[in-house]
Amino acid sequence: FKNRKTLADKEQAQQDLEYYNVLKERREKAVKQFQKQQALKHRSIQDKMEEKNGRFEKFKGSLDREKEEERNSALEKLKEKREQAEKEIRRREKSFEEQRKVKAQHLAEKEQRAKARLEQVKEQRQVKFRELQEWRKFMADSIEHSSQEHEALIPRAR
Repeated sequence: FKNRKTLADKEQAQQDLEYYNVLKERREKAVKQFQKQQALKHRSIQDKMEEKNGRFEKFKGSLDREKEEERNSALEKLKEKREQAEKEIRRREKSFEEQRKVKAQHLAEKEQRAKARLEQVKEQRQVKFRELQEWRKFMADSIEHSSQEHEALIPRAR
């Protein structure tokens, strides 16, 4: 008898079942409505993000262009500085070559003057040497002559 349900129990169970089904349908509708709202909200947020990203990409593009322009101008400046440095190096090399040539010329002139002076000194020494030789010969001759005269005088005195 326990398994038997009364008519009232059966009606109550039927009402509970209908109520549960109604609640289930309402819950499903609410879930679907909530999901639609979330999808709309998500789509709205996504649209806003895409719009911001688009603006950011535009801004980033302009920043990239500015950076590229700055980089190009910096490269141009570096190229100009390099060219100026190369010109300065060529100018200094040319100046150095000219100075080297001038110094070499001065050294050559100095060497020529030194050689000429050396030749002059050699000639002066040779002239002095010849004069000295002549003077020695003269002195030797005069001593020889005077000693011969002296010897000639000695026997006469005896």
